[in-house]
Amino acid sequence: MLPPCFPNGLETDKHELLCIESDSELVGYLWHSINTDDKSTFIYDFFIFSNRRNNGYGKLAISAFESKLTSIGIEQIKLRVAYHNQRALKLYQEVGFAISGYNLSKKIALN
Repeated sequence: MLPPCFPNGLETDKHELLCIESDSELVGYLWHSINTDDKSTFIYDFFIFSNRRNNGYGKLAISAFESKLTSIGIEQIKLRVAYHNQRALKLYQEVGFAISGYNLSKKIALN
């Protein structure tokens, strides 16, 4: 299963789709893109299937992801969380992420 909006499918340059598995069963995925210039990666989508939540897979996946990144010299993970997604915000804060900014939007009237 590909995240919605995955550019150019699996052939997208500089993007990687990681499968999160437990006992050879898919429990989620993580889509990210590494920027070697600033030694960072940006998580575009991180998802644990609803029937697999609350089992620690999110924390385990982030920990394994961090280990993979440090082994290749990546020093920072960046991401955005929707303001209403309190479950995700709580997970990220529990594993050490800090809020570093705000996203703003404005709806404009069409004439």
